[in-house]
Amino acid sequence: MTRTAYKYRVWDAGTVRRGTAKEILDSIRRAANNPEIKNMSAKQYADALVEDAPYFLDQDLLRALQSVDYPTEYDRALHYLAVMPSSRVRILTEESGSSKRRLAI
Repeated sequence: MTRTAYKYRVWDAGTVRRGTAKEILDSIRRAANNPEIKNMSAKQYADALVEDAPYFLDQDLLRALQSVDYPTEYDRALHYLAVMPSSRVRILTEESGSSKRRLAI
């Protein structure tokens, strides 16, 4: 079964970004001040966010997030990034086809 890519609108430290999770993560990665992040591919950045989540998230919250079925690993990484306490990124809306959800921040 093919999953429909979600479209997001996110707040990123004063900038509103729109697009798929991959597009948004790639945009954040390209704008990063950290050369290590800037030199990663979007996939490497997404993988790093998911791998590093245990160090930045409460374990109960992480377990809850791990139980969610995300359409792609980019979506998983974006959601993880959005709930990291030190992150500047927050998801404002999430759309899938004709369905649009406004998320609580």
